Amino acid sequence: MKKCYPVFFCDQNVGAANISVCGLYMQISCNCRLPDQKIYKLYAQCNGSKIPLGVMVPKNGVFVLEKRIPVKNFEDTEMRFVILQYREVSDENAYFVLQNKPFAQLAELTQNAFLQEDTGKIKIVIPTNRQ
Repeated sequence: MKKCYPVFFCDQNVGAANISVCGLYMQISCNCRLPDQKIYKLYAQCNGSKIPLGVMVPKNGVFVLEKRIPVKNFEDTEMRFVILQYREVSDENAYFVLQNKPFAQLAELTQNAFLQEDTGKIKIVIPTNRQ
């Protein structure tokens, strides 16, 4: 079974989510045109619930997400796909990593990281060596 659903951002259709069911799993392939290079998260809305599917990844001028999830989470329900802006990216919390070695660089970035309490919440601080 294959279906195509519109994807909405700020109540505007910005792309499509193609769904195909393969046995016990559902393959979601989503392509969207979104403004700016921000972090966006894709959600499926079904039965009054908003289910996070993942972060959209910029690729060749569009944002994409490929995800495989159990069908049981979405049985007998009508779905609506929406995108929400996840958070702003600033120079202080953005790090460029090599596409083929992100985990090696992550280990290097977090080598001197520490936890800090800030207004009653715990956050991770990654010191930078920027001049």
